[in-house]
Amino acid sequence: MKRRMDKKKTPEKKTEPKGARGGKREGSGRPALSEEASGRDSQVSVSLTPHYVAGLDTRRGNKSRSAYLRDLLVEDLKKAGLE
Repeated sequence: MKRRMDKKKTPEKKTEPKGARGGKREGSGRPALSEEASGRDSQVSVSLTPHYVAGLDTRRGNKSRSAYLRDLLVEDLKKAGLE
């Protein structure tokens, strides 16, 4: 006698109220740039030899490479009168 196998019943999914998960959360996401840098509208890519990267890393302190280079460039451009 063949035994008839019933299809397994899947338990009903519990639905959570809308908005219970996901969405915007306080403190989530990428940190904002400084006010001066937040209005930027283009990105620049720079290639450096390992020698210059090592020098950059020893001088930048606790700043990111991008922040350090941005500050150097802005300072130099201000000195040149190109604000």
